[in-house]
Amino acid sequence: MFYCVFCAVQEFGLLVMHSGFLVFRTMLSVYIAYLDGRIVGELVQRNGKGFLKGIAWWMTIAVPATYTNSMVSGLHHRPGEDNCTV
Repeated sequence: MFYCVFCAVQEFGLLVMHSGFLVFRTMLSVYIAYLDGRIVGELVQRNGKGFLKGIAWWMTIAVPATYTNSMVSGLHHRPGEDNCTV
């Protein structure tokens, strides 16, 4: 079969995008773990205002984290990877 250059460029682009989202997801996971610890600390110290602020920030970070997980899953289970359509 004939393997076109466009297919190689397309595969390289998918590899770079997938790798980028994996690195971003790792960074988000570390930051979310930090936020979890901070929220628990505020809860133990009985600081309601700090606790609610931490929960609000955690919910704000959940939006890009959800998008990132969806992109990683979508790129991982991409249909039609075997055939390139030019």
